[in-house]
Amino acid sequence: MTLFSPRDGVPSLPSLAHLLDDQDKRLVHEALADAERVNLLDERLRALVQAITQAADHEGRARDAVAQSEARYRNVFDSATDAIYTLDVQGAFTSVNEATCQLAGRTREELLGRNSLPLVAGRDVAPLREMFKSAVAGSAGRFDCTFVRPDGTRRVAAVTTTPIRHGSQVIGILGVARDITDEREQAAALERSETRYTHLVESAVDGIFTVDLNGMMTAVNRSLEVASGRHRTTLIGAAFASLVEPRDEHRAMEAVRAAVAGEEQRIQLRYIGLDGDLRYCSLTLTPIGGESGGAILGALGVVRDVTDERRLTDQLLQQEKLAAVGQLVSGVAHELNNPLASVMAFAQILLASPDDVPYDRRAIEAIHQEAKRAAKIVSNLLTFARQHQPERRITDLNRVVDDTLELRRYALRNAQIEVETSFDVELPLTWADSFQLQQVVLNLLTNAEHALADWSGLRKIELSTMQSGRNLIIRIADSGPGVSAEHVDRIFNPFFTTKPVGEGTGLGLSISDGIVREHGGRIRIESQPGQGAAFLVEIPYVAPPDARRSDSKAHATSARAKRMLIVDDEAPLRQAMSAYFRSLGHVVESVGTGREAINRMVQAEFDTLLLDLRLPDMRGDEILVELKRLSREPQRVVFVTGDTQSESARRVLEATGHATVSKPFLLDDLASIVLAEATA
Repeated sequence: MTLFSPRDGVPSLPSLAHLLDDQDKRLVHEALADAERVNLLDERLRALVQAITQAADHEGRARDAVAQSEARYRNVFDSATDAIYTLDVQGAFTSVNEATCQLAGRTREELLGRNSLPLVAGRDVAPLREMFKSAVAGSAGRFDCTFVRPDGTRRVAAVTTTPIRHGSQVIGILGVARDITDEREQAAALERSETRYTHLVESAVDGIFTVDLNGMMTAVNRSLEVASGRHRTTLIGAAFASLVEPRDEHRAMEAVRAAVAGEEQRIQLRYIGLDGDLRYCSLTLTPIGGESGGAILGALGVVRDVTDERRLTDQLLQQEKLAAVGQLVSGVAHELNNPLASVMAFAQILLASPDDVPYDRRAIEAIHQEAKRAAKIVSNLLTFARQHQPERRITDLNRVVDDTLELRRYALRNAQIEVETSFDVELPLTWADSFQLQQVVLNLLTNAEHALADWSGLRKIELSTMQSGRNLIIRIADSGPGVSAEHVDRIFNPFFTTKPVGEGTGLGLSISDGIVREHGGRIRIESQPGQGAAFLVEIPYVAPPDARRSDSKAHATSARAKRMLIVDDEAPLRQAMSAYFRSLGHVVESVGTGREAINRMVQAEFDTLLLDLRLPDMRGDEILVELKRLSREPQRVVFVTGDTQSESARRVLEATGHATVSKPFLLDDLASIVLAEATA
């Protein structure tokens, strides 16, 4: 019997005669048995003819069934998407389907009777031959091999071999090959993409990480390891908030919670660098997942160190401040001369009065009021000029605008510019950086002043505040020529200016825009050529945190008499403070140098020390260090100084933590702080 026929490339089924052999025998045997039971010969012959006829009918039905089965088999065989073929025990093709021809790049006639091994790549021949041997030995196998087409192209296929048996004998091999070239290429492309992605993430300068829904880091890159000084094995599983400066931990946790709730976050945080210095970083958090209604799985974070950029911005801001201070000096000098002239005039009147004539109280009150006015002018200028670290605090926008206007009021009056103010008295206090916002207001006010410098029409500037929904708005408008449409879109760009060369840097509006953006707001302009321009600063209202106000006047003052030592190198001020506190019933001594102060503190007990920060022989903080070494540090220390503006003084005052009173001051205000009881 022949199982394989190369006639048409399709496996033949076993012959019909062989299939019907046992059935024919059964029918004939039954017929003979019947014949034996018939006595007459013709009945026996008739029964035999009937049996043979039944056998013939059965053979015809079987032949038809085989034909139908073979047709179905041929259709399935040729329409299969996988390559299906049979091999003899030597590995030659005995049947192939169309998919096999496509995989090998050859026709059916070129494949039938041909050994299959030469069709594969050289490195695959030996493994494939071993698999054929295993199949002939009765074991199925699987192997990925590469078919080489006549044109040189290659296709990779997953080949499965199964033994074909006749009884217990293996008479051939059934092969099924699935083309996996595209899958391989896609997998390789995906692997290359993942490799590139991993390389990009690991080589990125910015710190990149992912967090789960609880804010715990699940992956970090190399930059975050370097910036934090910790290995990723210690970072993964730790809370991201633990990497930032303790004062910003709450803000970091809030940002992570918002991100895993589906809101993208952009904030700035502080952290401690490897050198121990305080540094700044920008953090962007993006939800992971959540698309098309899917669940959010966590958040992707990108951290960038912006310390240098922030320092550069601060330097530019300070340069702008110094440029503005230069413009303010002449006006401030004039504003100071007015109250000083009044003080000197009334003082001369009092000095010229006879000794037996009572002092003119009106003259004394005038001196007092004019001195306060001069002190306010100096305070405004120093507050504006000093370089502040960005710091949010409870801020009154009305006061910010009004104080800034005072710095330019003389210049505006001298330029014959009318100023009109309209402040919303119901405007709530907000949480903002008042010093930075003062810079914004001054830049916009100066900008309006310049717009009116050569304007021949109405010369007027309007300043107003208002609230619109959750936004607090500062509006500064001028009646000048306005801003042309071509300049509106560029007016906030760095270094863009319409002023002549040498009269402007083009940084004022750009810096202002950056400050307002840091507050989560925006600046917009409303202008028509010839109809003036209005700049609107919109910042979101931020409720101040619940914190105890440091209003020293609200503190209860002690009724118990105190022993005080006043240390100040200005003799008139020492005398005034000593006389004032003695009038309140306290025991007061005063000295003018640091060394005298230490000697007196060693010789006598004092429970209160009023200490100037700058003395001829030593600094106030050095005096405290020496007193502490001698175990003579008093219970209460209050710095009384005019140097609260410099960075070095600010560091000293913050480091000691003692109360501070800035010169000039009102004696009642000084007493409320000096005599305040310690609060928990």
